[in-house]
Amino acid sequence: MQEQLHDPFASIGRYALQAKENLQAVKEHRTLVGHLLPYIPHYRAQDYQVELDPVNGWLDTLPKPPQTPPVEVEQQS
Repeated sequence: MQEQLHDPFASIGRYALQAKENLQAVKEHRTLVGHLLPYIPHYRAQDYQVELDPVNGWLDTLPKPPQTPPVEVEQQS
């Protein structure tokens, strides 16, 4: 991995590949590897098969995970 990242051109290619794999993971509701995701301009949303809000981007259009109620903590006096 270190050798791949030493070459800037190979690094960019590896980053692009990881972003593509993470996009697929988002679509399949799987855990991401790292934090890289592709930048998707609003006019290319159909190319990536995602819904995209022109102001907030595409991640804000994903369904929200179910909320868990907060845990109550007893206060000691």
